[in-house]
Amino acid sequence: MDMKKIPWGEIVQEATPQLFHLGREMISSWAQKPGEQTNASWLAGEMGKHIGMSAEEANDFGDKVMGGIDRFNATLDAADRACQQGGTKEAWLAKRLEELPADDMAARGAYLEEMRNGLNVGNAAAYHAMETGVLVGDYPELPPGAGEPWSKAQVKGFAREIGQQATLAGSIGAAMDIEIPEGLGGKPIVLEGMETADDMRGSAIDVGMKAVAVGALKIASHKGMMPKMLRATPIPALITIACSGMENIRIAGQLAHRQISPSQAVERMGRVSCGAIGNLAGELVTGKIFALLPGGAAVGAAVSVALADSVKSTVSETVAVTALKGFAKVRPLATKAVTTMVEKSQTIFASVKNFAKNLVTA
Repeated sequence: MDMKKIPWGEIVQEATPQLFHLGREMISSWAQKPGEQTNASWLAGEMGKHIGMSAEEANDFGDKVMGGIDRFNATLDAADRACQQGGTKEAWLAKRLEELPADDMAARGAYLEEMRNGLNVGNAAAYHAMETGVLVGDYPELPPGAGEPWSKAQVKGFAREIGQQATLAGSIGAAMDIEIPEGLGGKPIVLEGMETADDMRGSAIDVGMKAVAVGALKIASHKGMMPKMLRATPIPALITIACSGMENIRIAGQLAHRQISPSQAVERMGRVSCGAIGNLAGELVTGKIFALLPGGAAVGAAVSVALADSVKSTVSETVAVTALKGFAKVRPLATKAVTTMVEKSQTIFASVKNFAKNLVTA
């Protein structure tokens, strides 16, 4: 596959200094918050300060984000346990989707069909970005559902295909070659606990950094620093994009420190994608929101790098520098995984190629 670099300007809308400044400002604010202040309260304050949310709206936002981060972490933990017990991330996701609450089998089938179609469009857009170096600004309309009374077997088929699409989305995110600008000055903040330990998820610093990432993504989108498709994104999708970006920063750091292999990194990034999509499915968002997720990996990476550039652990370099070394190591294997998955599955190959062709001419 002839992969092109994605210019930083394709993601950050001519606002690179502002995004890095925002990252540094929010990290500093979070690091200095009083110990008795909750993350939800801190986040509400940042929303009021940066984008003028009313106190009531900001408090509601903070509470929803922190509850969403807890659910995100719990879902990824469940996916990890299933894989540690000998299962696969795709099978775990398929089972979770088959058990989603629905009025009847027809309603569950219709929702999974819409979700499948959204991921098809999203993966096509992300695949197109890998091939051309250009992010898709306007997504085509999702194909209409068949409107059939789906059987249990058909629902299982949708769930299995969504598992494949989720893994593909994770590999595409790992394979994207984004041109990252060098740090824009300023002394990094030392945060104890930023080391890349396997058990970091759910720790105080993990939850706090994810809160910072969601807040930064919300503010950056509101101020026009991010692609316009994100400006009206619902809270559950913001959480998915921002938290997935922070998880992948951690995995890349583990790879850079040789704690895991490139193949383990690809597997774990795919697991993050499956877990994130399984978690978001429980929010019953539209197929159009699922279409944002594969390409949203580039946005999540940009926000995470802007934040990580402001942070040091106990080592001499910033978290961003370490993570970028890991991404460079994982990219060749992830690119091979994308090519293999697309060519192996005729269904995915047809959908990705056809949608990608439509995106070029749209």
